[in-house]
Amino acid sequence: EMGLTDPGGELGPTMRVGLYASDEPFIVTADSPFQVRSGSGELLVSLPARSPVTVRFNKANRQYQVTSLGLDRVLSDHIVVQAMDHFTIMEILSLSRPLPWNPAVNENTFRGSIEIRNSEETGKTWAINVLPMEHYLRGIAETSSSSPVEFLKVMSVSARTYAYYHYQRQTKHADEYFYVDSQLDQVYRGYALEKRHPSLTEAVLATTGQVVTYTDPATGETKIAITPYFSWSDGRTRSWSEVWGGDVPWAKSVPVPHDQGKSLYGHGVGLSARGGLLMIQEDGMTYEQVLKYFFQGIEIQDWY
Repeated sequence: EMGLTDPGGELGPTMRVGLYASDEPFIVTADSPFQVRSGSGELLVSLPARSPVTVRFNKANRQYQVTSLGLDRVLSDHIVVQAMDHFTIMEILSLSRPLPWNPAVNENTFRGSIEIRNSEETGKTWAINVLPMEHYLRGIAETSSSSPVEFLKVMSVSARTYAYYHYQRQTKHADEYFYVDSQLDQVYRGYALEKRHPSLTEAVLATTGQVVTYTDPATGETKIAITPYFSWSDGRTRSWSEVWGGDVPWAKSVPVPHDQGKSLYGHGVGLSARGGLLMIQEDGMTYEQVLKYFFQGIEIQDWY
């Protein structure tokens, strides 16, 4: 394997993010020289910046057809459009995801590599973004860009914890070869979001490697706590057992004075985003204090 697939160190583990599935050909390019490889690592072609490569999956014979400058190959192995460094930005030319309020901006750019892979289990052919955890977090669109950096730190630590939980298990989307879905798990919009939301990158960098952990009372082991969050409460959060059953010691009901008089919006378990934001803005709390308020008995640890 090339060194880039597992950055280690400050960038964290390699995430695999399901971007979207399609029966149409995938057309991918990059802003720097890049490579096209088979899933087993065979180099198919090295391409200059901005050269498009087209990948089609033929369901009839279960073969991938790859065409580009000087390349026309058919193979049964899946395809990886590979970045050569952490600065390369991939662009999926065949993906149209314009911003509703600014159609001139197409959210089709991503750090890392793009893998095109068909799942026999579901029959879908996916574009999967393979990139370091810390770069993935910069593209997560779960908060407004006008939020203060201290609140973005709360959300970054929660998002990292959630992502790390799925990275450790790797079960939720195993039949489709990725760990998290860019729509269903945490809304991930890639490099376009990172560019227009620099304060989110600031918050991600300020909390590099930090996750929420708890001590398993039975074994004394330190484990990753899953950290659910939702929009706002009606004055109190719900305990995990109240909503989903089963006892999760760090997700009990707590009062949220700032949400008093509102109607519950979301599942109600864990962090009230509105409550947390106002605790920072109006009560001067830090991101650690907010996380420890909503999740009891937890620690915030440097995991890498």
